[in-house]
Parts: sequence; structure tokens; C-alpha cells
Amino acid sequence: MRITEALQLREKEVISFIGGQGKTRVMFRTADELQMLGKRVVTAATVPGIPMWPGWGDYLIFAQDPDAAEEMVRGALLDHPHITLTGPAASDGRMGGVPVEVIDRVSQIEDVDYVLVEADLSHRKDFKAPSEGEPVIPGTTTTVVSLLNAPVMGKPVNEIIVYNADTIAALAKQPIFTPITVETIARVLTHKDGGLKGVPEGARFIPMVDKCDSDERLEKAVDLANELLKSKEVKRVALTDTGRREPVLATRRRVAAVILAAGGSRRMGGRPKQLLPWGDKTLIQHVLDQVKGVNFTDIIVVLGHRADEVRKTLADEPVRIVVNPDWEVGISTSIKAAVRALPEDVDAAMFIHSDQPGLTSDIMNRIRWRYESTDRPVVYASYYGEQGLPVLFDKKLFPDLLALRYTEGGKKVVRKYAYVSLSVPIIEAWRGEDIDTAEDYSRWMLTHPFYSVKR
Repeated sequence: MRITEALQLREKEVISFIGGQGKTRVMFRTADELQMLGKRVVTAATVPGIPMWPGWGDYLIFAQDPDAAEEMVRGALLDHPHITLTGPAASDGRMGGVPVEVIDRVSQIEDVDYVLVEADLSHRKDFKAPSEGEPVIPGTTTTVVSLLNAPVMGKPVNEIIVYNADTIAALAKQPIFTPITVETIARVLTHKDGGLKGVPEGARFIPMVDKCDSDERLEKAVDLANELLKSKEVKRVALTDTGRREPVLATRRRVAAVILAAGGSRRMGGRPKQLLPWGDKTLIQHVLDQVKGVNFTDIIVVLGHRADEVRKTLADEPVRIVVNPDWEVGISTSIKAAVRALPEDVDAAMFIHSDQPGLTSDIMNRIRWRYESTDRPVVYASYYGEQGLPVLFDKKLFPDLLALRYTEGGKKVVRKYAYVSLSVPIIEAWRGEDIDTAEDYSRWMLTHPFYSVKR
């Protein structure tokens, strides 16, 4: 996945890059991607000392005065789609800082599509906290990308490893020289005097964890992303290895789980499937245990038939109950009730049935990862080539779910977007089986007793 895809840039943005080392590379790589898309791009730094980059663009303008800078940029754009602004160069050949007034003026030029700004210095450290006077983020910034590098995790908080170690220790509320954990980084990045310092109101804040070049580092980065997403200030988290041709491995997002459990169990003679014994629990409790292993940002359970009885079994669980009074009309009403109950900041929802005992956390994690690593709007489990559950829908498709009627389910939306959907093959086809009848339940007891008997 490209950086521009991971950031989901909108039209005409100002993107400021802050944080650890590697920002210059990421900024100019983003500029290259945008230029390949036919966009006109201006790159700059608001702080002095940024090294001259081999791909700094095809035209360089020394800009200190807003009026002069605007005039020069307007003229240069006729022949040069990528322009770099700089202040007076330092003695070592590094770029000079450009006043934020220049950035704000240039960003308003109608022919400039994107302005990319390096807004602080990393001091060649993988992780940092801002010092006095930094970062210098233009007020017109719409997206802030905060970079840190995965190798820093597990190392001690000191000036050899990080920049501004005392501030990091203070913001993280831990002693100096203690290990840097996911909690350490999350506390610093989501603090108003840390990663959020100087971020304009309304700007999107997107941490980027780079150098995820091993399974161990990627696993730690996922844990960090999960911790960061607990903060409402964080829009999403990009997990990258900028040494690769496709630098973005995945973008961790807010994904909710929806357990549909409102049905009347007609083929079970009205006996609620959700309350069938499953070991020392009920069937819905067993399914919920698997759901809780995925680190969803929210879990919604939709109830209908005999809702009060089912609700009692979930009294101590970390779920939100939504009761669908129209459950008898069809499954579409439960889907719509769930979508309306989802938080506004959720990026996607995974729909799960409460009568699928073979479902595992691993299957759901695989579906979520494929969504976050491909940006496909629909991802679903496939059993021997047949579409099954769970199925994940990006929020862009929520209007389609809200348009379902009567007995129409998610399959209608999957078919509509088949050309951009993605299946996740599950080798063990029996995991996709559900329980509809008493015979199904008996067969599960006989063929898969380890699911129903406590070991």
C-alpha cells in the first residue's frame, strides 16, 4: 500500500510531518507518489537544518516573504509540478526554515494541490518529545503525521536512545532509564505537550510506526497501534517499512464487532440458539469469547427474540446491547439497528452470527488484517470458495447496509461490490457451519465435543 492510500488524503491538503528520524524520506516519498498521480506539490520545512534530499523536487525557491513566494510559486507551477521551498541554506548545506506565513499563503494558491511540511527536527533519534519552540506546524495544516521507529520499543529512556528523554519520562510518568513500552509511547504521543503539541484544531493526527521490518517489530507495532487508538485524537495508525517498494504494511483502524443474535430460532422450535449450553457457558458466550480476542474498539450485540433472557447472560461482559424491536421483519432490521448504534469514529464493522461455534479469534484477526493491509471495502471469510461469515464492511458502505430491506442481508452488499471485495480462504470448512436445527446442535456435540465439554 502507498503512503497516500494509507493517509487517505483528501483534495488540497497541508500535511505536516513531525517526530523521529526518517521524516524527510517519508515526506519526499509522499511527494513522489502525489506527483505520479498528476498532483502539483510543494515541499518545505519550517525549521532549519533539514538535509538536502536527492529527490527534493525539480525546482527550488528561496522563500522568506509571503508575497514574493506566492508570485514565484505561481510562475514555477507552469513547468514544475514539484517545488521545494527553503530559507537561507546553513553552512553545512542543509535547508533553511520557511516562515509559516509563507506556507499558509502558498497553500491557498488554487493550482497547488498539496503542501508537505517537515515541522521539527528528529536529532537522528527514533523517538522524541518536543522541546521549547517546536514543532512549528502551520495553522493551515489538515493532517499531522507523527513518525517513530519500531526498534525503539524495549530500549531505555535516555538521551542516547531518544531525544528530550526527561520530557518523555515526565509525560509517560515513568523513571528515566526504564524500558520504552507501548504505554510509554502512547502516553507521550497523545499528550497535549507531547505528540499533540501544536496540532491545529480539526487536523487529523496519524502516528506512523516505521521500520516494522520483522515479525517481532510488526507485532509490537500492532500492540502500540491498539493502545494509540484508545485516544480519540488518533485517526488511524500507519505501520510501515519504508525500505520496501510498497512501504505501508497496514493501517490500524477502529473496527467494531457486531454480533447478530436477534433471530427467533424457528427451526429450533423457538428455543433460543443463543442460550444453548456450550460447555460451562452458553453458545453466545462462547462466540463472544472469540470476539474478545480480536481487540475490537467496540462490541455490539443485537438482540430481539427473548432479549431479556439473553441479556442476562451478557450482564458482566464488555458489550453494548442493542434491542431490535422489529427483528421479526427480517435480518435487515438488525443490521440497520447495529449500524445506527456504531460510534461516529468507527472505520469499519465486522458482522458475526451468534450461532457459528467454529469461529475463532484467528479467523477474525485474519479478516481484519486483510482489510487494514489492502484497504478493500469488503472482506469476508470463504469456505471452499463459498462466501461465509464473518464479513467486514468499511464505513463507506454503511449507507448500502442501511438501504437493506426485510430479509435482505449483507450478501446483497457483498455481491454489489464483488469487483473490489476480498475473500479470506478458511481451509477448515466446518468452521463456517452454523446451528439452525436440533440435529445441527446434536451433530456438533458428537463431532466436535471439545467445543462443548470443558477440558
